[in-house]
Amino acid sequence: AKHIFNVPKVLCRIYDPLRRELYETLGLEAISPTTIFAQILKDELYK
Repeated sequence: AKHIFNVPKVLCRIYDPLRRELYETLGLEAISPTTIFAQILKDELYK
């Protein structure tokens, strides 16, 4: 959508955090629920 339809901001939900770099090299912002949850859990454990 970003390149074909010139959408200025595209957000991709990814399930495999290892693929984040691939999406970012394509100019897409990628979020991973797995990574977000892991960070929240880590923050809660080390409060």
